Amino acid sequence: MSEVQTTAREREFVRLKGSTFSLRVIAAGILVLFAYYAQGVVITLVLSILLAYCLDPLVELMERMRIPRTVGAMVTVLLLGAALGAAGYAM
Repeated sequence: MSEVQTTAREREFVRLKGSTFSLRVIAAGILVLFAYYAQGVVITLVLSILLAYCLDPLVELMERMRIPRTVGAMVTVLLLGAALGAAGYAM
């Protein structure tokens, strides 16, 4: 009797292991489809986070000079826009 129970348990384990693998494949497919269809939003979000990370030291410097953070951020973004505009015009 114990031999029959052992084989039944082994079959149940194999069935669960197979279904776990299938669920992982389905989840990976869903993630790939999400990344494909959301690429415009994701690229914009990642670039904005990178830009904020790069410009933060300048904003903090202005904050130490007693300029409010919102004004410092606005000035920094305007300076970046002017620099990009000048570089584009120079090209």
